[in-house]
Amino acid sequence: DLERLWLGVSSTHLSMPDDVVTLVLGRAEGAARLLAHRTVLAARSGFFRTALSSSFQERAGCVHLGLVEDLGLWSHGQDDLQVAAAFQALLRFLYTGVAHVQAIFAVDLLALLAGDFLQITDSDTLAAACEASLFADLPLKDSAKIASRAHGLGFAEIAEALTGQLATRLGCSEISSSASAGKAAREAAENLPRELLLDPV
Repeated sequence: DLERLWLGVSSTHLSMPDDVVTLVLGRAEGAARLLAHRTVLAARSGFFRTALSSSFQERAGCVHLGLVEDLGLWSHGQDDLQVAAAFQALLRFLYTGVAHVQAIFAVDLLALLAGDFLQITDSDTLAAACEASLFADLPLKDSAKIASRAHGLGFAEIAEALTGQLATRLGCSEISSSASAGKAAREAAENLPRELLLDPV
């Protein structure tokens, strides 16, 4: 069953090793690599169905996802943990249908789903789980980091909503790094881009 396949691929103890493909999360050297089963990818994603066809495949057993770099999720020299975690959540959804999303990588996952490039079956369910996780009761520092990431990836509405939520939680009508806003506000504000700090003012 697919749950057992997911547990196998996520623990690197692979069942059906002949069916396993390596997903390279970018074009540049050093991009994160994840393993997945061709049959699951092809069954749940129109993009992977095409990419894994013999006429399109770049190299036997390897699919390079330049989309990750094109979207600004990762580039050479950057830490790849965030995008790898987002893609792991995407793979888990493809295998199990379970939308388990942590807020810290939800914006990255939304970026992967945007425009339906991957043509994922039931992607609306996963997108809804991403959005729900973003507005959970998050630590202030995480809210600021996520707002900054959303802003950087072009999700202005999410960035503004998180910034507004952050201001409300701090009891401020404006987000400020002044001493009167306190230590929590300063720490949160340090993670926000300048444009988001100036907007509410």
